[in-house]
Amino acid sequence: MTDLTPLEKSLSKLAHQPGERFAAELRERSLQDFDRYQPARAARKMFGQNRGLVLRLGSALVLVSFILMAFTPPGRALADVIFQLGLMIFTHAPTDIELELTATPAATRESFFYDTIFADPEEAGEKADFPIYHPAFLPEGYYPSAPADASDPLSLIINSSGEVSYVSLDLEHKEHKKILLFSQSPYNPGELPNEPINVGVGDAKLQEVMIDGHKAIWMESLISGTNLDENGQIVPVRYNVLVWEVPIEGGRRLHFYMMSEELLPLDVMLRIAESLEAH
Repeated sequence: MTDLTPLEKSLSKLAHQPGERFAAELRERSLQDFDRYQPARAARKMFGQNRGLVLRLGSALVLVSFILMAFTPPGRALADVIFQLGLMIFTHAPTDIELELTATPAATRESFFYDTIFADPEEAGEKADFPIYHPAFLPEGYYPSAPADASDPLSLIINSSGEVSYVSLDLEHKEHKKILLFSQSPYNPGELPNEPINVGVGDAKLQEVMIDGHKAIWMESLISGTNLDENGQIVPVRYNVLVWEVPIEGGRRLHFYMMSEELLPLDVMLRIAESLEAH
């Protein structure tokens, strides 16, 4: 599911009872914006996990906030830039989750569906026009957490043009049930707006590290999701996050993102990242 874009929300206010044609045109414009800004949404993947409201939302939900962020003015907390990686400028501004939890009244998500299919690494490599990487090393106890009716471990997001635009491997620990998520998404820097994507990390600790010669950003204890406590109240959840990019054919870049609810340490996350094999 993805949120309505700010454009769609604004247009919908102008037509309180839209006809079928208006609704169809609005959806088409929204899907076009979704495809255009898919790389930016993927680069902001760390914002959106919510495991308490729906057991565990699919990794695709983490893309939600990118629609909003793609239209966000570049002036968000640029004064306290910490690091920059490709499209992203990291600052100590509040995370999207923190902003959502403190919003008054609480925001209600309006959504539409896009296609998700499941595949093994070989099949995913045949469907996508970019290399599909899969970790050769995983910490003990983690297994793919695809839906019960899906035997393949990878989730593939298909955009409105029928192209694979995002691939994720969702893992869950067999005992404590915490998740480990690894995703990859290609983008072409020349096809995106010139404005930077400002990523608020709140009080997370940031560190620049290297993965096989490529710069990466390590975010420790990042508020990147929500859950329900014993009283049914929505509470923030922290993750350790590793994000990096590598160049691929055609002048594009492949954006990688990995998050650990268990708060796996940096050395373990680096070992996973360095074990990636292309299919």
